[in-house]
Amino acid sequence: MTENMHSDIPNRSDVLMGIKEVADMMGVMTESLRAWERRYGFPNPSRNASGERQYSEAHIARLRLIKGLLDRGYRPGRIIRLEMDDLISLSNKVGAGAPPVPQDKQELLQLCVAAIKAHNGANLRSMLNGQLMSNGLRDFVIYTSAPLTSLVQTGWIANQFTVSETYLLTAALEPLMRNAITRAAAESGHLTGPKVVLATPPQDRSLLGLLFVQALFTLEGAQCQSLGAINLTDLVARSRVDDVDLAVMCCSQRISPRAVIENTKRLQQELGRKILVSTSHSDAASVRRRIGDDCTLDLTGIGDTVARWREESATWPDGAYGT
Repeated sequence: MTENMHSDIPNRSDVLMGIKEVADMMGVMTESLRAWERRYGFPNPSRNASGERQYSEAHIARLRLIKGLLDRGYRPGRIIRLEMDDLISLSNKVGAGAPPVPQDKQELLQLCVAAIKAHNGANLRSMLNGQLMSNGLRDFVIYTSAPLTSLVQTGWIANQFTVSETYLLTAALEPLMRNAITRAAAESGHLTGPKVVLATPPQDRSLLGLLFVQALFTLEGAQCQSLGAINLTDLVARSRVDDVDLAVMCCSQRISPRAVIENTKRLQQELGRKILVSTSHSDAASVRRRIGDDCTLDLTGIGDTVARWREESATWPDGAYGT
């Protein structure tokens, strides 16, 4: 389905940005942009009257794809010379390792994407609410909300969605998820599961992933506290003060796999086995290999994680998950 969505990326040049602004946006060094221009002929920005580089939206769209592939281990010489269609094709191929979505849900995702593209928030909310009501919260998160969010986030990187379109999805999903979590907690009655603190890195302000993880932990009877975007030092401090059983860091496509791995290793040093990482990266398997299966978490495995906590904590006098 993703392959059919990129169509033609417009070669827009109405918005111009300087090299430092582009470098900060992409998370690269200005020296790297200059080196790529010198060695590979891209990006080849125009110059203003003062001779300063001016990057167009077309440059930025292509650089987003290049940065995403670099984060996945591709070398600059392999990808920087590729044209836009080739970069999109390679990015889609890299993302092909995501869990399969049932056929009926694929059709629903296509309808949701069409509503987003049409800026029809009412239709989008109606479809999402209908899925939640008919299939339940767990199914809704795993097979509708998470795949749709990942699709839009990946499409934004490829310039297939505008910022306003990503906000449209957030505006539709966030209140729906918060209300569903409140209902799930009330229906669970006395929560007897682990104390879980949830956070996302400061540079990753896509909080929908937090809500998806919180919803599934709540369904398993966990006592969840969501901290939102927070730095690692504060996450460690809150985990210790509140004596939590599990600290979960949620990362979206906006965070490079390298940053996910580095952040996890720092947290492991401070919190030991209490730390879990949930990532929506298409290359989550490579992250899992680097930080270990016991520290990575996907949405379908949250039930098993809580069951394991119950089994192990029953053998410890203090009920801690281990350090």
